[in-house]
Amino acid sequence: GAMTAAARVLILRALPYGADSRAMRWGQIYSASPTSWGCWGTKDPAHEASNILKHRPSASYWGFVFGHCKFMLAAFFFAYRRLSAGDPVVCVDLETAIPGMLAARLRGARIHFDVADPFDLAKPVPFKRFFRWLEWWVAKHADLVTVPHASRLGLYGRSVTAAQVVENVPLLPFTQQNRKFLEDV
Repeated sequence: GAMTAAARVLILRALPYGADSRAMRWGQIYSASPTSWGCWGTKDPAHEASNILKHRPSASYWGFVFGHCKFMLAAFFFAYRRLSAGDPVVCVDLETAIPGMLAARLRGARIHFDVADPFDLAKPVPFKRFFRWLEWWVAKHADLVTVPHASRLGLYGRSVTAAQVVENVPLLPFTQQNRKFLEDV
């Protein structure tokens, strides 16, 4: 169904606020509704309220494993406290989609899963086939799935019915210089 006027949008991202353009675009797209953020690692005092966790994990394998598990648990409680029935939660990537979906289902909220980067390709995880299946399963059960290119959906080898392609490439003004460059390629 359509978003009601009272719907509040929660955007979850496992990066600091403003660290990536894709999450910021969702903030612009949903800006007609009150929007809040749940992020990981911002040190900017203006955005401290959006912190799910302030400190990022070490770059080591175990730092990644324990850091992401801690973040996902904290993200669940962060989302659960902020979601109400009918609210959309935008989860960018699997590490926010799992806790975001669980919180959304418990609160009657709707899940928008943005698969910006396939988890098994972007993260140093073992059992890559399991994580690819898990990402597909979350996508299959989300209310809306967005991907930057249709090839991302092909990685699953299974269909995702609620999926839409939302390109990363901006709409460039088609000037003579652009036309010449494109013709030369």
